[in-house]
Amino acid sequence: LSNCDSLWLLRLATSLSDRSALIVQVGLPDRPMNYRTAEVHRTLMERVIAGDAAGAAEELSLHLRTTLAALHYVLSGSGGAAN
Repeated sequence: LSNCDSLWLLRLATSLSDRSALIVQVGLPDRPMNYRTAEVHRTLMERVIAGDAAGAAEELSLHLRTTLAALHYVLSGSGGAAN
């Protein structure tokens, strides 16, 4: 990100980083057992660096949907963490 000249993108990246750190701290104990967050982040980063916009968008969409579903599960009380 150090080469990024877009203040807006840098703010967005910082915001996403802050929020993901919160999710890590709070934890999502009921995320899918086979979901490997670090691997997904690495794949996303590699696609972005390679200039594979379509692949990066697909990976990001999958990651956000999976994270959102896990978060909804926990917050709904189904996971027992938010009660």
